[in-house]
Order: sequence, then structure tokens, then C-alpha cells
Amino acid sequence: MRLWGKIPFGAKLIGAFLIIVLLASAISYSLADRAIIQVFEEFSARSNARIAHVLSGALGEYYTRQGGWDKLNLHWLILMSRRMGRPFLLADRSGRVRFSSVAKLKDRQLSPEELARGTQIKVEDRSVGVLLIGPFQPGGSPLEQGFMSSINRAILLAGGLTALLALLLGAGLVRQVTWPLRALARASERIAGGKLDQRVELRREDELGQLGRSFNRMAANLERSERARRQMLADVSHELRTPLMIVQGGLEAFIDGVLAPSNENLSALHAKTLLLSRLVRDLRELALAEAGELSLERAPLDPAQLLSQAGLAIKSRLTEKGITLELELPARLPKLEADAQRLEQVLLNLLSNAARATPAGGRICLSAQVRQDEVQFSVSDSGPGIAAEELPHIFERFYRGDKSRARSSGGAGLGLAIAQALVLAHGGRIWAESRPGEGATFSFTLPS
Repeated sequence: MRLWGKIPFGAKLIGAFLIIVLLASAISYSLADRAIIQVFEEFSARSNARIAHVLSGALGEYYTRQGGWDKLNLHWLILMSRRMGRPFLLADRSGRVRFSSVAKLKDRQLSPEELARGTQIKVEDRSVGVLLIGPFQPGGSPLEQGFMSSINRAILLAGGLTALLALLLGAGLVRQVTWPLRALARASERIAGGKLDQRVELRREDELGQLGRSFNRMAANLERSERARRQMLADVSHELRTPLMIVQGGLEAFIDGVLAPSNENLSALHAKTLLLSRLVRDLRELALAEAGELSLERAPLDPAQLLSQAGLAIKSRLTEKGITLELELPARLPKLEADAQRLEQVLLNLLSNAARATPAGGRICLSAQVRQDEVQFSVSDSGPGIAAEELPHIFERFYRGDKSRARSSGGAGLGLAIAQALVLAHGGRIWAESRPGEGATFSFTLPS
């Protein structure tokens, strides 16, 4: 078994082709040989019967003229045997062989079964002898043996040529199969070595082409995930470094006596520790949600009540900025099986994001509607909108369109990523729509 595992895949395929071709050739030869022998024997039997019928009449006339077999013209019989190309023998009515083209059969006493196979020679409706036409030896007469040998040679030659052609075609097919597999193996080894930019070029539409395209998509996803991982490490390091440096600097200032431990200075350090705690909590929650390990406490949920609670939670903040909150609900909304706290967190993240983007005097609309077997929630703002090139990235971790915003005022860029992870955990989907200068609309759906 170990030896079999070391044999190249191409050699295994060629070996399988060879075995199949040899088996097919052997079976074809056997069937063809049997069919030819059967047909030839039937033809030979019919031909012998016709010859025996004609020859028995001539021998009957001879017997009538000569009054017996004693003066049988052996030269004439030998000449007849050569012309027919078949051996034959003539026995009298007692079954003793009076003449045979096979010398060793002369004077032999034929059995009743052998006599029954012969053609009766009759004179005036009485049997005077029996004519048997050969062959009388295994394998037939020399002529028949030569004919069968030529047929067998032709079959073997045809089988050999067929096997050679099949092997050539099989070798070409094996190459067509193994070449893409070798290319995939080489690319896989390079990816395993850390070169994630490897791709394979398989311009074909069969299963191997599909495998190549799937491999390229897998490699692209791995490369994208690796870039995201590195970017996340860099972003997390950056996000943690700034508040830690501030806390460290403040504490060192207290120790060195540069700053007095006043309530104002301590409150500033405390705010940075709260920022660190919120960032760590958000990262943990996002990691659990993306890993599918976030626990959801599903229960019957009224969508209208959920929207009202989320609006009430953020109303005071919007009032301070002079932003109007509008609530649009249909007459009836179906109950949902969902985690109310998680969905309220999603809505608050979207509302907070809209509040940051909406200028004073603007408005935010919070709505819900039924679409087939889903309930769609939407948060629309009257802010400046989102550029088209930013829309595909807004749900990425640490992504912020406005690079100049301070982390303390703009957030860490995890809110939308967390919202997306929570919606996906509920079996829904989330997206954003925007036109620059016309505000933005964030929507998500949940199965009803």
C-alpha cells in the first residue's frame, strides 16, 4: 500500500488505461474467436453436406457399375479429396473403412455414432456404404487451420493497434488531467510557504477549470484575510497605543510631581481607561460574533417596540445637536424571534453613526416595513452622504471615511462591523445606500 501511494498519479492513470485496454482486447479476442469458429464450423458443416450429397450419388453409380467397392479407383478418390480440400473416408455397410485420405484410418471399424454422422450411399433404396467428410483430426484440415490462423493474426493485429491507439490517446488525456493538478500542487506549496499571491491559469470549462477558479478564489480570500489580519493588528496597536501612552504619561507626571492629582487630571485619565475598556469589549464582541460563538437569547420581539426603545435611548443626544428624529412604522409588523438587546445595539450603532454624520438642524428617519418574508429596518440621515468608493468598505473593521476625525469623537471604527456581525448572526443581511450630498440610508433585514 505504501508503494502504491508513492506511484505518480499519471502513472496510475496510464496503468489503469493499460489494464482496461488489455482486458477489453482479451475479451474482444475471445468473443470474436468463438464467434468466428462457430460461424466457420456451421459453414463448413453446410459445405460438407452439399459435397457429400453430390459425391454420394457418384459413388452410388460407381457401386452399381462395379458391383462393389473392390475395384475402387483410388487415384480418382485422392484427386477428388485434393480438389475438395477436405479429407474424407468411405466405409462399407458393415462400417469398415475401405478408403481414407488419412492413411491411419484405413481398415478402421467405425462406431455407430460415427456412422450416424455420415451420408448414406444408397443403391435401389438400400445402403451400400457411408461417406464421411472430414476433418478427422483436432483443429481441422490444414486449409482450415491456415484460415483460422490468418483470422487470429488479424484479430491480434487489430487488437494491438487498438491498444496502442488507446494508450496514446490515454497518455494525452492523462497529461491534460495531470498538468493542471501539478500546477495546482505547485501553487498550493507556494501558498503554504506564505506566498499568497499565487494563482493558476486554467483556461478550460470542465471540472478542472472549476477547480482552478475555486482555488484562485480561495487564494484571493486567503490573501485578503491575511491583509485584513495585518491591518487589524496595526489598527488595534494604534488604537491601544494612544490612550495607553496618555495614561502612562499622566501617571508618570503624577509620580514625578509635574502634575497634581486633581479631579480634572484624574477624570481625563479615567476617560482614557474607559476608552480602552470600550475598545477591548468591542473587539471581543466582534471576534465572538464572527466566530459564531456569540450567544443569542432569542424571544418573541415586537419590531415597533424595538424601534421606539432605540429612538428613546438616543433622543436626548439628538436633541442636544438639534437633530429631529422621525419614526415611520406601518400599521402592523410581524413578531420576530430575536435577541432584543443585540438588535437594539445594532440600531443604536446605526443611529450613533447617523448622528455623527448629520449636521445641526438635520433629521434622522427610523423606519420598518415588511418585504415578503422579511422585516426591513432602515436608518436614514440628511448628512453629506458617503462617496461611492467608500461604500464597499464601511462595514470593515477600523474603517472610517473621515481620516481626520479624532478617535474620541469619531469612534474606533468598529460600530458598523459589530452591527453587521450581529445581523448576520440573526440570519439577516445589512447594507448601505448613499448619494453624495443626499444623505445615507443603512438598512438590514431579519427573517420573520
